Amino acid sequence: MRIISECVKSTKLEWLPVLSHIAPPEVRRHSAELKMIEKYKTLQAFQYMMTCITHQTKD
Repeated sequence: MRIISECVKSTKLEWLPVLSHIAPPEVRRHSAELKMIEKYKTLQAFQYMMTCITHQTKD
């Protein structure tokens, strides 16, 4: 609800995401996808590093 000139007027549904600063679904999906890819890359790099460290200490 918004107050316009001393009267209360309801907000149209299509404006709710804009006024509440919620990104559109495709933007949120893309952001989640990028986050998941970055997490996977970090995990792969960590596993590689741990494998190298383990093999170096066995010799």
